[in-house]
Amino acid sequence: MPVPPIETILTATGVGSARFGEVYEGSTERMESELGQVTAAVSNSYVPDGDSYIRVEGPPERFDYPSGRSVCFHASLCAYFGGRTDQDLTSVGYRQYTPGPFGTESGVQVGSMLSDHPDDFQLREDPCAAITGTIDGIELKANAQPNESSPNATTALIVALAAGSVPDDVTCPMG
Repeated sequence: MPVPPIETILTATGVGSARFGEVYEGSTERMESELGQVTAAVSNSYVPDGDSYIRVEGPPERFDYPSGRSVCFHASLCAYFGGRTDQDLTSVGYRQYTPGPFGTESGVQVGSMLSDHPDDFQLREDPCAAITGTIDGIELKANAQPNESSPNATTALIVALAAGSVPDDVTCPMG
């Protein structure tokens, strides 16, 4: 599947012109004007668990804040807001899972091949049978092609990009 042209730049500090640390209302309004209509919004509560918090309801998920809200747009680009309560949420991170018109300053996008950017990544071992790394300060995850049993750097497909603080699966975190 071809990757669409980049229309919105993902950075280590935000999406488009929206930046981490902005209050919920202003940040979501700016993102809607740049990214289009919100497709989903979900609030979650988390309880203390060591240095982070774990989700109260649903599958186990770790987050850096006791209160969180995810606001998603097309192409599975979700912005994350965290705070001590629902009333003090600020923009803290984002993650993208499916190809869309988003990419890094280096041109890396979900759906592109890891080998298209061989010199741009800092890769590391991943316990969840994926390739993970960092580019332009953004976390990436790459998986094997459907006909391969395990990923390798020459054929792996980038399946997620994330920056900032994002909720993570307890057993297999993003980065």
